[in-house]
Amino acid sequence: MNHDPAILVAEARNPATPFERLKALVKHPEIKVRRALLDNPNVCPTDEEGTLTTILLEKLAREFPEEVAGHPTFVLHALIEPAKEMGEVVVHVVGRTMDVGLIEHVFRTWRLDDWRVRQAVAENRNTPEDTLRTLGNKKTESEGNVRQADHQAIKHS
Repeated sequence: MNHDPAILVAEARNPATPFERLKALVKHPEIKVRRALLDNPNVCPTDEEGTLTTILLEKLAREFPEEVAGHPTFVLHALIEPAKEMGEVVVHVVGRTMDVGLIEHVFRTWRLDDWRVRQAVAENRNTPEDTLRTLGNKKTESEGNVRQADHQAIKHS
């Protein structure tokens, strides 16, 4: 097996690279190899039923939230036509992004569907105060853990 980072980057970007190999490359110690996976159109494939396989995008979102936020699969399945399988990816992106517009868009898109997304929005220090007020309101937010995260975010800002 070749360990040359340039060759591994090319392999990570190659659409013909098998998904099992992509799963191995996401654990590679070289950041540029892991980052190159975002250039592979098969990083988030669908199965026979049309269900997204998001495991690689989830791992990449923990390390590269801003890059994942711009990935075509994320834009389509998290911001335009939300797919429930993207929930964990959205949590990792919105919990770490500094993009206030993205935080607000995700909140408007996902707030009724997934309490984990609302909690990640509440925990992000970049979340606008009006969104935090909505999340902290007992009438608009039924999940106590989300309200608690909101109150902790306000204390740390």
